[in-house]
Amino acid sequence: MNKCSRKQNVSMSQDGQLKCWQLKKPEISEYSAIMIDGAEDMNAAILDIFRNQKCARVVVGDPHQEIFSFKGVVNAFQMIRETHAYRLTQSFRFGPKIASVAQCVLKNLTELQGQTLVGGRRRDFVRSGHMPMPSPDARLTRAYLARTHVGLYKWSLEMCYDEKYSSKSMGFAGGLEAYEFDDVLDIYNLSKPEKQESINKDFFRKFRTVSDLDQFATKIDDIELSNKIKMFKHSGDKTPRHIKRLKEKCSSKLANSDIIFSTVHRAKGLEFDWVTLLDDFNLGRNQEDGKGEWNILYVAITRAKQYLDIDSGVLDDLGYNE
Repeated sequence: MNKCSRKQNVSMSQDGQLKCWQLKKPEISEYSAIMIDGAEDMNAAILDIFRNQKCARVVVGDPHQEIFSFKGVVNAFQMIRETHAYRLTQSFRFGPKIASVAQCVLKNLTELQGQTLVGGRRRDFVRSGHMPMPSPDARLTRAYLARTHVGLYKWSLEMCYDEKYSSKSMGFAGGLEAYEFDDVLDIYNLSKPEKQESINKDFFRKFRTVSDLDQFATKIDDIELSNKIKMFKHSGDKTPRHIKRLKEKCSSKLANSDIIFSTVHRAKGLEFDWVTLLDDFNLGRNQEDGKGEWNILYVAITRAKQYLDIDSGVLDDLGYNE
């Protein structure tokens, strides 16, 4: 990969280039201070370069927004011994009610006893179940956040076919292409012997049936592939129509969308006027990655600026009292 020959079959990836730079032990000498943001989900190579600099180093982030551990990232807050620590506990994104819900999540993280998240001086609203919510300004952007791709797929389809939203522009955070719904169409084509020639990806051509593909995904614990199979099973013979509908209705860019669909992972770092959490969140009390599930819920809640829709059962689990 290092040869960079025009004839080589394996090109150097961006991660490979970063690793080569790290191994050279670079010294960034032209700055008096370096700051990294989002330190809870850090690339390990970048963190190593950062730690070896001789200038002042500032680490910024929220350790309880660590949600990308499955990608091999590291939490810098667990690896750096600071000389000074400053806790910024007031949010200027939302007001006291949304802050109170987020605080309930933090209280369920045992190491956080005694710390309080405070909302800013703005009016905000939390709705659960059938509680009434004041009518918001029609110009507010509304986002629907899901824990899983399957939950987002089902919900976005439902709204795309609902006449109430026919005049609304819709889009997916990160762009529709990022969710690889065309793979769901390939799985549909795999299920139809007469359509298997229409399969786009060579990967899916390796399997005779969807059952074989499902067994493969289960054997190697490929959650992403399993989710795509679940999407196909949800749509069945309507899969081509459903994918076409999503492409027709949800092609707006984020800045131009009245309604935004997103998984929590893609929504991290973003903020929306009105956030609705879908019903596929799992707090994972009895799961190995229970803390990770709490972190995901915390990130989802703190995307909201003025309005938060959240299931009453989740609020009960949080111990939230208005």
